[in-house]
Amino acid sequence: MERPNEAANRHGDITEWLSTFKIEVSSTNSGLYGNGLQQVEVTLTVEAVEEEIITEEQLKSLTLVYLDAEGSYIPLPDHRTESFDWFASLTHDERFDYYEGPGRTHVTSSPPFSASRAELTKKFYVSTVALGGSEITLRARISKTDNEHYVTEDTFDSSVDLSSVSVPTYSFPDDYNWAITWQNGGPPASAFVNEWSLSTKQDVLVYAEARDAHSNGMIKWQRNANDESAASNVGIAYPNDKRFRFNPAIVVGADFSARRHEEVKSTNSHHVVVVLQADNKIPFNAEGLEHQGPCGVLAFDKNGNSHELKFSFGQGNDYEQRTTLQVNVASHAHIDHRSAKPSDGAVKR
Repeated sequence: MERPNEAANRHGDITEWLSTFKIEVSSTNSGLYGNGLQQVEVTLTVEAVEEEIITEEQLKSLTLVYLDAEGSYIPLPDHRTESFDWFASLTHDERFDYYEGPGRTHVTSSPPFSASRAELTKKFYVSTVALGGSEITLRARISKTDNEHYVTEDTFDSSVDLSSVSVPTYSFPDDYNWAITWQNGGPPASAFVNEWSLSTKQDVLVYAEARDAHSNGMIKWQRNANDESAASNVGIAYPNDKRFRFNPAIVVGADFSARRHEEVKSTNSHHVVVVLQADNKIPFNAEGLEHQGPCGVLAFDKNGNSHELKFSFGQGNDYEQRTTLQVNVASHAHIDHRSAKPSDGAVKR
């Protein structure tokens, strides 16, 4: 029985239409972490023979395909799905770097060379949530007409093999730096400002987001009493952002709001910075007791791997509790990621 992809390539001689038809890995590595965020750049190149053209509609049809278990070439999904671990986008997520670790870039076509004027290229950015060690073989497909499709095999034999790398696990404090990096006063004073910074020791943090609506700040009074005004207010600044974010549900009064420390003084190009501002003039309000922490922040490093951060007040007596900070870190390895099934044709473990 003839395979569907073989039949598709027998509508005519592709060399009468195209002189170039290939797929290549154009980023630094064919490997990537299976976190759904890191990408591999794959470039598809086509060129028509003299007196032939490639229309916009034909170029639009140029896409990535993989071979399924039935021997048919299937377009790679353009978003993450429940049924398949690999997907591609036409957009590069510039927040994250390409994988820099060891890996191989396997192509069956000739090495890249300077494109001619007539060459047309289309870039795809492939991501995966597959377990480490999973692989996929991709080819390019283009449609000349609605019923005439060509894949980079046979005459133009060209493919790329991509491989998923296991998401690392991290532990605190082994893999992190956590310290006061700027201060204006400090304990045992009752009013001062401390900036605490958290960074990774290896892959730098590049992006962060709140875990919930009230994750960007907390407050703690020295005593939970109506006549208390000694309290500490906490805000958070994300990597590459000099502005502290505070929980808008916390009422601190106009006097303190005018004096609040709102801009980062220490470096935070690749840090999550937490400000603790102790003060004597923050009126107690019972609603604030719902916002004593912890503050949850989900940070991502340059490879797209996640680090779940929880900042909370310290331990000790009443004063020590509200004037110190501590952090708990959890890294998500591969909790809900699915491995590719060995039976999925060119998708391998």
